[in-house]
Amino acid sequence: MVAAENLFAHAVQCWDTDGGGGILYTFGPDGKVCDDNKYMWPHPEAFAAALLLYKATGNDHYMDFYRACWQYSWDYLADTEYGGWYGVLDRHNLKVSNPDYGAGDVKAWFSDYHSMGGVYECMRSL
Repeated sequence: MVAAENLFAHAVQCWDTDGGGGILYTFGPDGKVCDDNKYMWPHPEAFAAALLLYKATGNDHYMDFYRACWQYSWDYLADTEYGGWYGVLDRHNLKVSNPDYGAGDVKAWFSDYHSMGGVYECMRSL
């Protein structure tokens, strides 16, 4: 359990406290962000991990993160018009074009594997 909590604590350092929430994509060994885009897949992975850690520890910090990450995901990543989730947002939560995700169109969404897996894991654990 300690290893999971340490890994989670390290990963959530990428939560964007200056640009409207969400997880900035990567940071280097020096702790500086290398890619300040917000990719879809870390969000469902993070909120599922937070909920599982909350259930295992009872620590409200994990439930607080779960709620914040879920709300961010719904507000910015979920495509409530066409379904799916947008693949990449910029630092200011605007959709960006990225040919590695979907068709490269600003409305393209990333594979539903991570979003559906994260939501399923939350439902299963509840």
